[in-house]
Amino acid sequence: MSHGPPGQAPVVTKTGSPSIYLTPGRVRAFAVARMIPEKWLRFSERIMRHEWDKMTERSSEGLDARRKRLLFRAWRRGVRETDLIVGRFADAYIEKLDAGELDEFEKLIEASNADLYAWIAGGGAVPGEYDTTVLSKLRMFHHSAGAKR
Repeated sequence: MSHGPPGQAPVVTKTGSPSIYLTPGRVRAFAVARMIPEKWLRFSERIMRHEWDKMTERSSEGLDARRKRLLFRAWRRGVRETDLIVGRFADAYIEKLDAGELDEFEKLIEASNADLYAWIAGGGAVPGEYDTTVLSKLRMFHHSAGAKR
């Protein structure tokens, strides 16, 4: 049981549990709930104004099922940086890749995000199975103006 001010009996809430408040009652949340939507709206408006926030502008219309699937997976890897790098590359090259290059691209996007980012940025040694023409094209694309919008 908590003790109130000196000389006064401890305060007990309606449920019978001790309270540190002199008068039992509801505790206000200091208007936090009213502030969240306004702050969130301002934050989302700021994000929507940025061009980098846009994902793919390319339609998958006219692509075969495999290319559609690869385009979707390229944009949804789970890490924003690699989504932007690999997704923009896929937007530009998905129609141009032949069957062998599609196999290489599919294998490449199954690699971990950390490894793939390191290989593209040039910060890691590339294992032989991933050191392909598609990775070379992806690196050149990333380091050229084609990767930037």
